[in-house]
Amino acid sequence: MVLFSKKTDFQILNAVGPVSRDYDDERRFRDAIEAGMKKALAAGVESILLICCPHPNYPTAELVTILAALQALYTPLELRELNSTNNKQKVKKLGIWCPADASATTKYVEMIKVATAIECGRTVARDIGGSDPERMCPLNAAEYTTKLFQNSHVHVTVELGTEYPLLQAVNRAADICQSFKSFAEIPRHQAKIVKLEYIGQGPIEETVLLVGKGVILDTGGLNIKIGSAMNGMSRDKCGAAAVIGFFQALEQLQPKGLKAIGSAVFVRNSVGPESFSCDEILTSRSGKRIRIINQH
Repeated sequence: MVLFSKKTDFQILNAVGPVSRDYDDERRFRDAIEAGMKKALAAGVESILLICCPHPNYPTAELVTILAALQALYTPLELRELNSTNNKQKVKKLGIWCPADASATTKYVEMIKVATAIECGRTVARDIGGSDPERMCPLNAAEYTTKLFQNSHVHVTVELGTEYPLLQAVNRAADICQSFKSFAEIPRHQAKIVKLEYIGQGPIEETVLLVGKGVILDTGGLNIKIGSAMNGMSRDKCGAAAVIGFFQALEQLQPKGLKAIGSAVFVRNSVGPESFSCDEILTSRSGKRIRIINQH
């Protein structure tokens, strides 16, 4: 990997190490580039030229390397939203070296296109999955997604999901707050189902259906998580985040002959008088009777 800065040109060479053992795979390339990018960013590099030679046993090694470099450049949503230009981009330019012959150039152009689309999707997934439970509460998650796909090939609708009894059982305590013997709605905590649809050009040859779990914060309800077990449970929404990220990648690539339908279900499992509890017997939308045993 060759790195260029404004003041001086220098190189950081990160060896991949052994790749012939029975447990080695493309992650060896990822680990090497992550270490190299960390050194480059610590050195204040503003422009990077990434060089990764192809490996005969790992046909996706170069793609994995590019994705690892892009991941190192991600800045969390909350930081990007601060009123500081220093938090917008970690580098000004990331270049990918490729051989001069035409066939290699075509290969790398397509690879960069795919890597860019995947990273766009992963950025969306990180924004939603990694943000705190208030920044990405159900209302904000729905608004983020709706704004993201404005004027795009992905159609988005947002529903309250009142016809899903199991969802509404989890939603009970978050939907209503009891304070001083009075009840008040909390709109930002109310459950939202974000439905997405992509229809590619031409005859549809394949249909993909995706559903993502988006528990904004999982306290366990009345089966409450104790000690530090609740820490990190704002990431219980990463399934829904992955679904929305997938549709962002589709928007970038716009594959033909593909139809994709997705649902990202956002809900907050809060604690309160209306929390759902163990041993409840609920009737699902399909009519099946379900006893709640473990809410964790």
